[in-house]
Amino acid sequence: ANETVADLLISGKIRSAVIFGGLLILSATGVISFVHDFLLVQPARGITAGFEANAEEYQLIVQSVSLRIEEIRAQGHLSSYNHFLDPMESSVEFAVFASSAANIALHVINIYLILSRPLVMVLLCVLFILLGVIPFVERDRRLRNLAMATGTAAWVFMIAMPLAVIISGNLTGIYTGALRYSTELRLEGFLEESSSLLQEAVDSEEMRREMILLVKGHHNYIWFASASWIFDTVVLPVLFSWIIYRAG
Repeated sequence: ANETVADLLISGKIRSAVIFGGLLILSATGVISFVHDFLLVQPARGITAGFEANAEEYQLIVQSVSLRIEEIRAQGHLSSYNHFLDPMESSVEFAVFASSAANIALHVINIYLILSRPLVMVLLCVLFILLGVIPFVERDRRLRNLAMATGTAAWVFMIAMPLAVIISGNLTGIYTGALRYSTELRLEGFLEESSSLLQEAVDSEEMRREMILLVKGHHNYIWFASASWIFDTVVLPVLFSWIIYRAG
């Protein structure tokens, strides 16, 4: 009976070693990393490319608005109304910062995604070697801890970050994308309406009303739309990466 139990244990260990050996071959030949790249990395890269294009467009229109505000302030006949521009100018300054921060975050994410394919291949190879050896050295706790750390790193690079980017990209179409689009339309309207205001050279009560209507409510849209860039490119990816990491 003891020999039968021992035989079963040995056959189970050999079976595990064979399974992990097969997975090692799939990892070393790039099969797993190719599937990972196709299913997760490429969709994530597509989302970051869309984010980058939209962030660049947003940054350009915000910079145009910033220059227009400077032009209005430079007009002598509008100097008495410059205080109306203060809230909008503050929000535009934040918008420049937020869009720049979003671009930096997107570059970091792209580097992470580019490195994930070779890193996943290496990490999985090391992981399956360790898992194939562990059944024969069950009491080696250091080897088990190393396998756990390697598996965790592989999970983060392979699943957590790409999937977090994909989830963030899909969520942005529901709420923040519409907010940023609406803000861009308002800023384009501001640029069009302010150009006619600059052509007027007479200080009047009508001009005062035009100035109030020109800037009314814009700063709130700019604040929220600009904050959404940081939320979508920094907060959400980090949050979902942590959640997926904990789930793994």
